[in-house]
Amino acid sequence: MRRRTFLTTVGVGITTAAAGCSSQAQSNEPSTETDGSTDDADERSTKLGTDESPAEDTTTTDHERSRIERGETTEQVLGNDSLTEKGLRRPHHVAVTNQTEEERTISLSIQGAETASLDEQYILEPNATVSVSLTDLDTYTVRATALHSEVTESMSIEPSQFTCNVTRTSINLTAAGAFESVTTSTRMACPGVSTEDIAADSTVSKTLGDGEPPADGGDNAHNIVITNPSSETWTVRVILQSETTSQLDGIYTIEPAGKSRLTLTESGTYDIDVCVLETGVTETINLTAENFDCNVSTTQVGVDSEGTLDSTTLSTLMACVGDNETDSANNSST
Repeated sequence: MRRRTFLTTVGVGITTAAAGCSSQAQSNEPSTETDGSTDDADERSTKLGTDESPAEDTTTTDHERSRIERGETTEQVLGNDSLTEKGLRRPHHVAVTNQTEEERTISLSIQGAETASLDEQYILEPNATVSVSLTDLDTYTVRATALHSEVTESMSIEPSQFTCNVTRTSINLTAAGAFESVTTSTRMACPGVSTEDIAADSTVSKTLGDGEPPADGGDNAHNIVITNPSSETWTVRVILQSETTSQLDGIYTIEPAGKSRLTLTESGTYDIDVCVLETGVTETINLTAENFDCNVSTTQVGVDSEGTLDSTTLSTLMACVGDNETDSANNSST
C-alpha cells in the first residue's frame, strides 16, 4: 500500500529556503495558529525528565512521529516540482526501509543547498518504507539515523544524479543493525542531458542539429558560449527549447576562464534559459531565424564574480546572398 504526501510548504520538521533557478514558484506562508499540543508535550517531557530516564530520544514525542505500518510505503514530495516545468531532468527519489523484524524509529534529514529541506522522524514497522521525491534540482545532504542505536548513514545527492531516468537512492536498515545504501536507475538513453566539469582555461564543445558546422561557425549556424571570466567556480544549467520541445538540459561546472560552447546548426526559433545554480540568477535568450545566416553569429553569456549573468549576441555584418540575388550583385555591394 502506498500513501503520498506533498511537502511543499513549511510544516513540522520542514523548512523551505529561497528557491533559485531550479524552482521559481513561491511556497505558501506557514500557519501561525496553534492548538496547545506543544505545551502539553513540553509538560509531559518535563515530567519524564524528573521521574525516569527514557531509553530513546524524547526530543520528538510519538504523536509527532509518522508511523508506517508493516510492509507499507509512504511517499512524500519535497519541493515545488519545478523539474516538471522545463528541461529533461526528472526527480530523484530517496527511500529508507526497515528490513529488520523489529519496530524502529528513524530520523531522516534531507537538506537542500538552495531549496526545500526536511527533518522528520518515522516509526517504521518491519519492511516499512518512507520514500521522498526530490522535485527541485539542487545539491542535497541526506542523513538517516536509527535512534535506538545512533547508527547513521550520510550521503550527498548531486545535480548530476537528476537525469531523464527514474533514479532511486535506497537506504536500508538491516538485521545486522547497520545501514546499507545503493543508487539505481532505469537505463533509458538521455542524449539531451549533459553534465560536464570544465577545467580552467579549457573549452567543452557540443553540436546540436544535423550535419557538421563550418569551423568559423557561419553558414546558418549559431554559437552559444558560456564563459566564466571570474576567479570563482560556478555551476551553470542551460535549458534549450525549440518551440515546445526541450533539446538540451546541460549542467556545466566551469572553473575560471573555462568555456562551454554550444553550436546550433539548424535555423529556427529557440528559447535558452541560463541559470547559475549557486545564486539562482537566470537569463533567458530568444533566438529566431534571423540569427541564422551566412554570418558568424554568437551569443555570449558571462558569469561574473557575484554569480550574475550578462549576455550579448554578436554577428559579423557580411552581406549574404539571398534567393533572388546573384554572386555578382553581392560582390559589387559595399
